[in-house]
Amino acid sequence: MRLVFFRIHAHRLSLVILGADSPLGQPLVLDLEKRGYIVIASVATPEAVESLERQTQGYVKVLVLDPYEVWKMHCFSIPFFS
Repeated sequence: MRLVFFRIHAHRLSLVILGADSPLGQPLVLDLEKRGYIVIASVATPEAVESLERQTQGYVKVLVLDPYEVWKMHCFSIPFFS
């Protein structure tokens, strides 16, 4: 009989980071993903989405949240209770 062990890298905990396109935000997002977190990050421009997502390993979702266009925040306004 042979036993085979697999090391499972389960990403189960998630965090929301606002301002991920700031000088401290981007390294924070990349470090949290490296530590095993699923990260939902907000940035102010579509260009920042592409820039940040190219550096990740697939456990980061980057969304545009322009603080000057609050009516476009539908992706952050999901009701938790019905």
